Amino acid sequence: MVCRLKGLTVLGLLFLLSACAVPVIPYDRGATPVKTLAVLSPGWPTAGPTALLASSPAQGFGLVGALVGAAIQANLDSKFRDSIAPQNFDGQGIFRTKMIAALKARGYEVVEASARTDRTDFLADSYGNLAADAKPDAYLDCIVARFGYVAAGVSDAAPYRPFLGLRCRMTQAGGSTVLMRDTIIYNPLVNAAGFVGLSPDPAYVFTNSELLFADPAKAVMGMQDAIDRVTDALGTLLK
Repeated sequence: MVCRLKGLTVLGLLFLLSACAVPVIPYDRGATPVKTLAVLSPGWPTAGPTALLASSPAQGFGLVGALVGAAIQANLDSKFRDSIAPQNFDGQGIFRTKMIAALKARGYEVVEASARTDRTDFLADSYGNLAADAKPDAYLDCIVARFGYVAAGVSDAAPYRPFLGLRCRMTQAGGSTVLMRDTIIYNPLVNAAGFVGLSPDPAYVFTNSELLFADPAKAVMGMQDAIDRVTDALGTLLK
């Protein structure tokens, strides 16, 4: 099933809890030990980080409201990306480095396997000859759906906080047996079952978008924290 994260709503953030929902498969390392793990290049949002307004008054006015909401969101994203551009923040590179470090810290021998980073879903169930020379025991496929900052609404009571949504799946080499499948969401906005939810650090809170755009160094630190926490949680799922 091809799952795509669309829309500006909370349900859009919790993509695996709706149309993309699939059962969680916890990893039993004792039953199926993995020593050499081939880690695919993670799927990553091609547009970069977002300043997501999860709910706005425009959404209640049908098609016209949807168009207005889309224009508002596009403007927020553009301003946010422009504001952090001088920081040279390479979220994708940092995520990959932190992910590999977290896995090595859990005792895995990690080999990198090149894959398209603009993909929005896992690769086919069998990973064929990716990193075949290393003879991996399993493949880890990760998709970052969206990341950046999110506000639940437009009031001061709904400030912008960092968020990041990750889907991950580990598949046994030489077949299609899924050894682990889960979702990790940093700052999920709502409490629900079916994913690992991580509470955001209160140090990175911006009352409104203008304050977010005005402090790009702090904004980048918040996204760094989200990456650190999510990659560590991924390592914990595979411990």
